[in-house]
Amino acid sequence: MIFSETGSPEQDNTFADAIRNAGNIVLGEWLKTDKVPLTDQSGAHTGNLNIEKIVPSIPLLAQSALASAHFALPKVPVKVNSYWAYKTGAGDLPTLPVVVFQIYAMTVYDDLIRWLKTVNPDLTKRLPVSSKNAFAAKSVKDIIRLLRDYFEQNPSIAKKLLERLRVSKTLATDAEKNQILVSLIRMYQSPQKPLSELLWSGRHDSYDSLPSNNRRSYKLDRRVYPG
Repeated sequence: MIFSETGSPEQDNTFADAIRNAGNIVLGEWLKTDKVPLTDQSGAHTGNLNIEKIVPSIPLLAQSALASAHFALPKVPVKVNSYWAYKTGAGDLPTLPVVVFQIYAMTVYDDLIRWLKTVNPDLTKRLPVSSKNAFAAKSVKDIIRLLRDYFEQNPSIAKKLLERLRVSKTLATDAEKNQILVSLIRMYQSPQKPLSELLWSGRHDSYDSLPSNNRRSYKLDRRVYPG
């Protein structure tokens, strides 16, 4: 559901106030595909060029929400058990599952920043200093973009972080926090292949990674995210 058309000013303002006061609303966006016919020099039709663009909610609502994202699903197979984590044709923007999980994982954002500093302090300079600041600035998608860039430019970061988490005595006593941190790192581990599959078995120390060309898939009988 998207809200790309305005209603009455009173209703729109009331709705915007409710979204703003909730503080945790993520609005959907429409990934619209326009087909542009292609022709050769003789004018004969040779095919179509698909142009994808994001249609957001009206500014009043979009600015009131914590974040917004599109959720494009593959048309095949008929059984929908996979999704794109990032949609290249739409500017490589994160999809709804990625945005929602990053918001969920803000409970461990301060821990992630602390662990990143142990690997390379420079990596955290452009990130919000705390989850409180991130929520205040509504910068979730900026955080996703920066983290994705950091992990892509520094491929060894994920391995170092996962190893330090594995031997951490502090996190050994907090399985839930460990689960979320590891899942979050895995999500950014291969940004050059953002749609590789990741299966979480439900245990904080057990993850299976499967190759895929352009989709992230989860078995339906496994929990995708902690909680």
